[in-house]
Formats: sequence, C-alpha cells, structure tokens
Amino acid sequence: MNVIEQNLFSLLRIGAFDDGNVSIVPMSTWKWNKMAYYAQVHGIWDYVRKGLDNYKADNKLNTPYNFGNRENKTKDISHNNDNSQHQNKLLLKQYRSIIEKERHSIDTSITTLQLLEIIVFNSNELLNKDLNFNGIINLGHFMREKGNAVDYIKLESWLSQLRLTRMAQLEGSVLVSVLGFDADEIPFVNTVEDSAVNLAKTTIRSTTLAEEWHFRQSDNGFVVNNSKLFRRNMKRSLHFLNYAPIISISSFFYNFVHSLKEIEE
Repeated sequence: MNVIEQNLFSLLRIGAFDDGNVSIVPMSTWKWNKMAYYAQVHGIWDYVRKGLDNYKADNKLNTPYNFGNRENKTKDISHNNDNSQHQNKLLLKQYRSIIEKERHSIDTSITTLQLLEIIVFNSNELLNKDLNFNGIINLGHFMREKGNAVDYIKLESWLSQLRLTRMAQLEGSVLVSVLGFDADEIPFVNTVEDSAVNLAKTTIRSTTLAEEWHFRQSDNGFVVNNSKLFRRNMKRSLHFLNYAPIISISSFFYNFVHSLKEIEE
C-alpha cells in the first residue's frame, strides 16, 4: 500500500469511525491533492476531511492551503433495497420470500433483515460497479451500533440461500483489513479474505465512474459496443466467480441482455 492509499484509509478510519489508533504520514502537495481527488471521486471526501480536522495544527503534514475547501464529485449512495438490482430472478424471488416470511414470523428480527439488506446492496454494487465505500462504511456503522441485536444463525441461513455467504465475508473483510475493525466485530466473517486489501486499493485507484453498458446502432445500421466497458464487465464477473458464481454469471448476462434492449429500433 503506497503512502497516498495509507493516508486516505487512515483518515477514513478517523473520520468515519473515530479511530485514534492510526497515524498520518507527511506527503508532497501533489500527493495530498491526488489523495483528495480519489476521495472526491468515490464520494468519501467528507469523511476524509473530518479526519483531517484532527490535524489542523500539524504543519509537518504539509497539507495544501485551503485543502478542505472541496466537495464530493459523486453523491453519497444509500442502500435502497427493493433489490430490483438483484439480477438473478431465482435469487431475487428467494430474497423477497425471506423478507416476507421474516416480517410475519413470530420471532421476527427486523435488525437482521436490515443487515441482510446492506449486505445485498454492497454485493450488487460489487458485481455491477465497484466496491462502494459508503456502503461498506454503512455496514461498519451498523455492526457497531446494532450488531449485538442480529440473529447470526438466521443471517447465515439467508446468505446461504442467496449464495452470498462469501460475498458477505469479503465485505466484512474490507472492514477488518482496511478500516481497522477487529474480526470478532464481524461475526459473519469466518475467514478474512486476502483479496480485501487489493480490492480496496484497486477501487480507490479507479477514478473512472461506472458507466452503463449499452450496445448502440450506428448510422450505417451496424450494432456497435463499447469494447472497454465489455471487457470491464467481463473481468469483474470473472473476478467474483469464486465468491458468488451463480450471481456473477447471471449479472453479466442480465447486463448483456439489458444492453441489447437499448438498441434503437
């Protein structure tokens, strides 16, 4: 992890979770501006700026003048889980069935359903876009505020039904490996995924916002496709085959079919 990423994740830990067990390293003006750009693009600048407020008087860090006078380039994304984004129709049906049955259960656990919704949202983001840092931070806040009220036996059963057990573990592993959580704070993480750190670093370095993948009909009548986006979607689907094989494949083909429907008649 280079110094830019190290400082960004450290400031994120401070700003999002009030973590006092991290240190910040001085950087050049260019590196500070690069870090700020990464944070802006991924919609986490407000957390990073809050972290920097703890170091206002530290001139050794060499932060640029008026460094805090910036805004996120993307909107914060809250989880909205009617989960129409869940591309596998069978699993979508199962997901809605879980919600319906649990809401009418004698020992219903709304808190556990809320955690499932956050996990499903983050899984959708991973499979169709990139790691959503706001979604992961939301997961971290939930675990620290309501984690003790979760029925983890139910959660593990639901995740197994939805084929999301390892995706959930990957999300929790980002909290542990990158954002300073203890493994015992995330009971659904049985093994910390080694790929979590690389996933976080790769996402941060990606400053191209997610684009929808569409086929288009050219003026001469031929169907054309953005090959770069095609390869990106293919690479993403292949990457997550080990974590959620059924959903990875179905998400890829859903996006493929959906893009074909966008061709002008």
